[in-house]
Amino acid sequence: LSQKKPDMALLRYHDTIFEALQKIPPATSNNKVLNCDWYFGAFIIYERPDLHFVDALDARTLQFYDSKKFELNRHMKLGHVKELNKAVQVFKADYVLCDEDVLNQQLAADKSFELIYKPEAKMVFGEPFVSPIRLFRRLPEGQP
Repeated sequence: LSQKKPDMALLRYHDTIFEALQKIPPATSNNKVLNCDWYFGAFIIYERPDLHFVDALDARTLQFYDSKKFELNRHMKLGHVKELNKAVQVFKADYVLCDEDVLNQQLAADKSFELIYKPEAKMVFGEPFVSPIRLFRRLPEGQP
């Protein structure tokens, strides 16, 4: 059997998920991550079992558990939610891990959130690759 070459862009994408998770300080309380994609759940369990998170296993798991939160998460990713701080509070999340450009741009513009991880471009097959992964921390009430 011939060996298939690894998908370097996918490997770099996965590396950035792990790098982002390492930016979250060790949990001294119940730190929770709003992962905007269920796919990130496995990475969180593997890399940071001390963290709580919102969605795992399948894209519809959250829908079966709480359809209102599922719809809120879906509308956040589409850019339809204007009060992101309140929306993230519904999930009782301290951090948002996301690869959705629309939501990441909104979070970056919202003073209630601090960008704590944005990966640098890395060369993949001679081209710069920038992962869309971003990690934001929800600032405590009253912080600028």
